[in-house]
Amino acid sequence: MSFTLLSVGGTMSTNLVSIDVNNTVYDAAKLMKEKAIGSLVIKNGDATEGLITERDIVCKVVAEGIDAKEAKLEGYVNKSTENIDQEDSIFDARQLMLDKNVDYLLVQKDGKLVGIVSKHDLLKD
Repeated sequence: MSFTLLSVGGTMSTNLVSIDVNNTVYDAAKLMKEKAIGSLVIKNGDATEGLITERDIVCKVVAEGIDAKEAKLEGYVNKSTENIDQEDSIFDARQLMLDKNVDYLLVQKDGKLVGIVSKHDLLKD
């Protein structure tokens, strides 16, 4: 299937990086640095639990003085993630981000996770 630049599928990242919910926040931060990405999909087995972002780590862990090496991801997973279909427009994606005050959307095809799109992705040429 081909996508236009105006569809979420044409803009999304399909290089999903995930980490198990039983890992620590430190492990997540280290993986983000290694992969040069701003978010991770949190998994519990095959199930997607949600996301953790750089901002989540800074605001919920570091700024609160919590030891990232001791803090399990389970307590910091952003479970209120929003989904969008890969065929929806980037304009719909941006509006959903504004309406829900989120920086990332999980992209689905037929109910299956196939990618992620960030507000920064929508600003690219």
